[in-house]
Amino acid sequence: MPILILILVSALSQLMVSSPPYSLSLRPSVGHIHKRVTDHLNVIYYVADTFSQEYTGSSLKTVERNVEDDYIANLRNNCWKEKQQNHEIPGEFLVTCTEPR
Repeated sequence: MPILILILVSALSQLMVSSPPYSLSLRPSVGHIHKRVTDHLNVIYYVADTFSQEYTGSSLKTVERNVEDDYIANLRNNCWKEKQQNHEIPGEFLVTCTEPR
């Protein structure tokens, strides 16, 4: 019985998780084929056919803020990885990635 409950909870949680309505790269397999650019930071992102009808006004601003947050997070992650590769000394690890001021 506990296993059945665990399987049911797992299946329900999978149904409640939705993918974002955008991608930072062209992804035809999920329908993100239309190129857009955020207003604030001019970040390029891709959306599906129905995006313009589904997201307007404040919901569009929220999506664009999420796009820019994801873009910045990717830049930070790539920075950290590059610093790891370029500055790693045997036996030591780089703990932080400094941000530009």
